[in-house]
Amino acid sequence: NASMVRSSPSMAPKAYRQLRTILTTAVEDGLLAENPCHVRGASQESSAERQIPNIDEVALLAEAIEPRFRCLVLIAAFCGLRKSECFGLARCHIRLDEPYPRVLVERQRLEVAGKGLVFAPLKTEAAARAVAIPQSVVGEIEVHLANYVGVDPEALLFTTVRSGDMPRASAWMRLWNKARTGAELEDVRFHDLRHLAGTLAAIAGGTMKELQARL
Repeated sequence: NASMVRSSPSMAPKAYRQLRTILTTAVEDGLLAENPCHVRGASQESSAERQIPNIDEVALLAEAIEPRFRCLVLIAAFCGLRKSECFGLARCHIRLDEPYPRVLVERQRLEVAGKGLVFAPLKTEAAARAVAIPQSVVGEIEVHLANYVGVDPEALLFTTVRSGDMPRASAWMRLWNKARTGAELEDVRFHDLRHLAGTLAAIAGGTMKELQARL
C-alpha cells in the first residue's frame, strides 16, 4: 500500500526485508529459481537523529509531571535508568550513605500480557550495576522517600495512590503525555532522558568503559 509506505520512513525497509524472507523460503522450497530481491540498501533504515533534552527541559518535565513521579524523571535523566528499571526500584535499592550516594539496579518491573505487573531480570547480566547519584539529586530523593515511599525496605519507589504499585502502561502514558504537554515538550520520549544521562557523564570526562558500566 503506497500510502502506508509514505507514512513512515521505516515502513518500506521493513516490508522489503519481509518480502525477501518470504522469497528466500520459496527458493528453499523449490518454488522459485532465485530470490529477485537484490536492491542494494533497500533493507536499511535511516531515521533522523533525535534531539536530546537539556537540563532545563528536564526540570520543566519534572515540574509538570505528577509530584510522586518527579523523582522518577530525575533518576532517569541523571542516573541513566530505563523506565522499567526505575519502576523496579525499592527503598533498599537507594543507598545515600558511604562511600557515595548510589542506586542499585538489580531488576525491572514490567507489564506483561496475560501476567500483569511482574518483576523480571535485567536485559543482560551486565545491566546489574551501582550508579552514582549526583549530589544535586540526593535532596530530591530524600524528599521523595519521606513523602511517597513506605518504611519497608521492599517498598516500591514509584507507585500510584490507588494501586500501591507502578501505573499500568495506559495510565503512565496519560501521565507522561500530560507532563510533556505542560512542559511544551511533546516530542520528548522518556527514553531520551537516559540519553541525556550518558551525554552528561561523557561531558564530565567518563571513559567509554565507565559510560557502558553506568548505562
